[in-house]
Amino acid sequence: MQTAQSTKDFLSQQLQIVFRRVLIVDDDFDFTESLKELLILHNYVVNIAHTIEEANKKNAAFMADVALLDVRLKTDDGTELISSLKAQQPSILCIMMTAYRSIDTTVKALRKGAYDYLTKPLHPEELLAALERSFDKLYLEKQRIESQNNLQQVNCSLKALNACNESLVRIKDERELFKNICNIIVEIAGYSAAWIGLVDNNADTAIDIVAYSGLNRDFILSIGKYWNIHEDENNPTKISIRNRKYCVVNNITEVSGDLNQNKSTHYRKFKSTIALPLKNDNYIFGAITIY
Repeated sequence: MQTAQSTKDFLSQQLQIVFRRVLIVDDDFDFTESLKELLILHNYVVNIAHTIEEANKKNAAFMADVALLDVRLKTDDGTELISSLKAQQPSILCIMMTAYRSIDTTVKALRKGAYDYLTKPLHPEELLAALERSFDKLYLEKQRIESQNNLQQVNCSLKALNACNESLVRIKDERELFKNICNIIVEIAGYSAAWIGLVDNNADTAIDIVAYSGLNRDFILSIGKYWNIHEDENNPTKISIRNRKYCVVNNITEVSGDLNQNKSTHYRKFKSTIALPLKNDNYIFGAITIY
């Protein structure tokens, strides 16, 4: 029986395989096949091409993380591939290979965006080390972008919270307050859309949409048309009100019921949603739904 750690190690290895894609471009068929076998043994996913045209065509679907490019492809210049591959996959790192290394070709390749340079005949240790450096760089760049995005999300959330607090102090009219909160969620927090609906616990088929942002009026009208608090167990807004807690739907297209009864293009652009019940002491009087 596999232990939890061995299962974790196996899954980690599989994820590395998925995300370690290497494209080899060289006009030497035997060389590319032997290189492919070597890299597969070290858990890389490999695709090969022998011309610039073939490389562009294959990589359009393959989307390599790293490309090993021969400088001379018969009569073609391998460095010309760098720009087209980066157009397909901006983060791709290109490592040039050549048996005719010179200062001019090195400078030319680096100016066009090459990441590294290897001299043929390739030594396995040198090649594998270059690939490790490349994937380490890609990983660190991915972490940097994720950290930057997370920081931006936190900043937006803080700005939205401050704006909501200011509205609570400044705005006295309830409907104006709700409208302002919906606008803050969309314009400051950066969500696609939001709406607030108030319900009467004694009127199961009625909901009063008091504010919305990022939505058209037809969509808002459709919510009231299909509303019945006791129908459609998958509707997040109804669930949040019935269960008195938030409800998240990560993929709207997989949810059946009245979430999908509105066939408008405006609605189908949303991928996920969260509904939060509105409470006054222990009384639920509505919900805010965010896309």
